[in-house]
Amino acid sequence: MQSLQIHNLSYQHPDGHVQFKQLNFSINKKITAIIGANGSGKSILVNILANQLQPSTGHVEFNGTRLFVSQQLSDHYVQGASNTIAQQLGIDKKLAALARITHGSIAEADFALVGDDWLCDQYYQQQLSSIGINAPINTPITQLSPGQQRCLTLYCALAAKPDLLILDEPSNHLDRVAKLWLISQLHTFRGQVIIVSHDSQLLEHSDAIIELNSRGYHYETGNFTHFCQQKELQQTALKKQINHLAKEQKKHQQQTQINHEKAQQRAAQGNKHRRSASQAKVMLDFNKNKAQARKGANERLASTKLNALAQQHQVLRQQQPHKIESNLTFTQSTSNKRLLFIDKLCSAQINRNTPITLQVLSGNKLHIDGPNGSGKSTLLKAINDSAQTRINPAIHLNSQVLYIDQQCSFLIPSQSLMDAVQLHCGLEQQVIRSVLANQGFKGDDVYRQVAQLSGGEKMQLAMLIAKQNACSHLLLLDEPDNHLDLDNKRHLAKSLADFIGSVILVSHDEVFVKQTTITATLTFK
Repeated sequence: MQSLQIHNLSYQHPDGHVQFKQLNFSINKKITAIIGANGSGKSILVNILANQLQPSTGHVEFNGTRLFVSQQLSDHYVQGASNTIAQQLGIDKKLAALARITHGSIAEADFALVGDDWLCDQYYQQQLSSIGINAPINTPITQLSPGQQRCLTLYCALAAKPDLLILDEPSNHLDRVAKLWLISQLHTFRGQVIIVSHDSQLLEHSDAIIELNSRGYHYETGNFTHFCQQKELQQTALKKQINHLAKEQKKHQQQTQINHEKAQQRAAQGNKHRRSASQAKVMLDFNKNKAQARKGANERLASTKLNALAQQHQVLRQQQPHKIESNLTFTQSTSNKRLLFIDKLCSAQINRNTPITLQVLSGNKLHIDGPNGSGKSTLLKAINDSAQTRINPAIHLNSQVLYIDQQCSFLIPSQSLMDAVQLHCGLEQQVIRSVLANQGFKGDDVYRQVAQLSGGEKMQLAMLIAKQNACSHLLLLDEPDNHLDLDNKRHLAKSLADFIGSVILVSHDEVFVKQTTITATLTFK
């Protein structure tokens, strides 16, 4: 197994913000996971490891081939040259040659393209079916669901057989079956794998975990359960050290106070002798100077000791995890009315075999479940499009709609966080600063561009905007838990659980869905 070496790696953003500095470690396990809070620099790090981005200082050593799969599907499809499934698989020319031969071509070039692979079409159709893609092989990729697009990307990456496969949030958009397929493939893959993920199920299959944090990184061998256990043990030991040090500080302060009181008593006794003239003045002055010198030396020693204890205390406290308790409380809705009624929506419009009928009342929390490609995201888009145009006779809306898709595409990349909140919420600047700080965006962070945010930070910003508009809107949330770190995912689940407004939620994370206290589930087959 080859080893990837990281030497003094640092990255500084163009605006001067230092993402991380002087990282030094090696990666030599089969499956290594990189975790960390949203905005900790995980995606930046793996882009550097994949040679897609240059570090500010330091370098990466790896002698084998590397292949990187971004968390953004648009990096692979919208901007790429591949338009169909066959083109993405690299077999479009072979299939075209097969078609020409079928229609009577005897051209030598066509036979050379096909070689001995006469069952190419059938083979790949079977492979695609095994990952939940039952579309014809010449289907445009844009017609696939995000989950199917993710599966196709991962299939092609695994088939390329690089020495090092780097995957950024690979389980995003995947249904339960597709995720199990991915886990199985990672175990049988012969090369090394680096994954960035917040998916605890996927992390359980790692051989080592690197956590990026404000102090640099924390490395543990083993899976996620082992990592959490070791981290808990270390934090427990750290708390004991901090408590012991606090007791030492208090004890030393008390002793310093006692010494100070004793010195005052001795000084008072000396003054008493001076007034009674019971001792020679020369002797009294000598004792006074000696006492003052001793007092000064003791105070300096005590001060030095207290400063040292304070510094040790500060160093230990800095080793504790820095958590921002996100307070994402949705504005409450008090009305009781039917917000949405869908009357036999045509199956062709949402890629389903049967029409759909449903209604959403005020306070309903509807979870839409189903495999990749079953039409979940398409339904949310149809509802949102109807809110914009009102031209679909099957969709009857009695509410404004706030639609947050998987890419948070309603956010404008060139805008600052401050401008984005102002645009969508219309709040005063001081209020905007307050709500952004509550989500961890403090100081000059409010002037960062949306384009500079990580996937998790974008979703945090999107949900903050949703919070401000929730009172008057039906929320359409398409996999909002994608990209969020584990803490922010828990905060969002609790906020949705406490929310008494109306939500239609698409998510493949069963634990997250359960935590949101969903009132009904619509399952697509």
